[in-house]
Amino acid sequence: MYHHSTATKLVIGSVYETHNFIPFQAQAISSLSGAVVNFIIIMCMGRVYEKLAFRLTTWEMHRTQTDFEDNLTFKVFIFQFVNFYSSIFYIAFFKGRFVGYPGHYHHILGFRNEDVSVAKRRVRPGVLRMPFSCVLR
Repeated sequence: MYHHSTATKLVIGSVYETHNFIPFQAQAISSLSGAVVNFIIIMCMGRVYEKLAFRLTTWEMHRTQTDFEDNLTFKVFIFQFVNFYSSIFYIAFFKGRFVGYPGHYHHILGFRNEDVSVAKRRVRPGVLRMPFSCVLR
């Protein structure tokens, strides 16, 4: 949804200008900004998950420091794994299910889901998002 609204706003906002750069690059800009937003959310949630793991481990009241550290390490690992790889799992296993199938595509606000054709050249949303967020990490 973010990708659709950003690309549409960029194209509509630049219709009255004489520059043709923005309509052709609208999908690339929206994908790149989506990757930046995804990166910021992942980093913020990483901080939250570290504090949550520490608090949960403290509530368990372990007998030894070694038990405490082992359980804290396990919780931080699980939280970070889910945090960093949830977007990849979403793209790999769930994203295609919301698009539909040939002849019965799902539409959002009149646009076919995952395929905004506002420019002559199409850039799929995941094409720029995944490499950019991997580089930022």
